[in-house]
Amino acid sequence: MRAYALSGAAALAYQTVWYHALVDALGASGTTFLVVLCSFIGGLGLGSFLSPRVYGWLERRTGRRGLVHYGRTELVLTLLALVLLALVSAPLTGILGELPYVDSVVHGIPPAGGIPVRVPSAAYETLRLGIAILAVGVPTTLMGLTFPYLVSLFPEEPRFASRLYAANTL
Repeated sequence: MRAYALSGAAALAYQTVWYHALVDALGASGTTFLVVLCSFIGGLGLGSFLSPRVYGWLERRTGRRGLVHYGRTELVLTLLALVLLALVSAPLTGILGELPYVDSVVHGIPPAGGIPVRVPSAAYETLRLGIAILAVGVPTTLMGLTFPYLVSLFPEEPRFASRLYAANTL
């Protein structure tokens, strides 16, 4: 129960770190918050949906059932979150070239012809957004795997799910 409470605290820390990292990548806007929130909640839901399949496969493959699979999931989650967080901060010049910007003009500001500016290309913005969604969505999918699995390990305790959820939320 304590480990799952720590997992909940780590999830909140991840969400905060991801938001601040993505502000650097995507800018400080409601869109950044929306990307983090939707990827976080979507990942939890997807993980919950996939949990029986993933852990069923693990149990068949290893011949074991139990908390060892939960521990491995948490370790993979932590390592993957760190790698993906580094990916969010990585420059995309290797993929998109030295300068992933295009020429544009800001109209409505004197002089009459507008002011020439360089803005990120659509490919750059799309790639950044995709990396951001993956950086949050993949680890939270792993987070979402754990709750249904832990509940399935203790079917004889009718209030286990509510206590586990309370510990995680606290």
